[in-house]
Amino acid sequence: VSRNCSTTNPCPKNQECVFTGVGYGFCICPHGYTMEANGYCRDINECTEIEDWALCGPNAECINIPGSYDCVCTPSYTGNPKKGCSLINIPCHGENNCPQNQKCVQGQCHCLPPYVLQGKVCKHPCDLKICGQYAGCVLTDYGAKCECNEGFTGNPNQGCL
Repeated sequence: VSRNCSTTNPCPKNQECVFTGVGYGFCICPHGYTMEANGYCRDINECTEIEDWALCGPNAECINIPGSYDCVCTPSYTGNPKKGCSLINIPCHGENNCPQNQKCVQGQCHCLPPYVLQGKVCKHPCDLKICGQYAGCVLTDYGAKCECNEGFTGNPNQGCL
């Protein structure tokens, strides 16, 4: 529900006035926001609400930010996250030449599954996942995932009750 605005009657916080005449108009939500039934603007979470196409390239993760989104390469990858990220390789010259939790394969250090490269250190995927209160990290075929602890329900990324 949009409301009227004017040069003397501005829009509520985080809304913009679109002037349709001399000094008067109506309020709209800025780009990246949607108006709720109560008349307030809510940030659109592009990462979860847009399903028609991929916002980020392969091996990249979508991060919601107010009014927009950003893409970042997943741990152990580098490149342009909106187009795609490629694996970072660490050269090696033998079995004992790689850091902990890595193995030398054809002259390159690779993390042993399920570990992922974070900088030059292989870390367990759950070490990189932050879960909400009363939730824990579990490893799935698709990577680390937060789940509510037994007996709790809700959004495991934000907190379970």
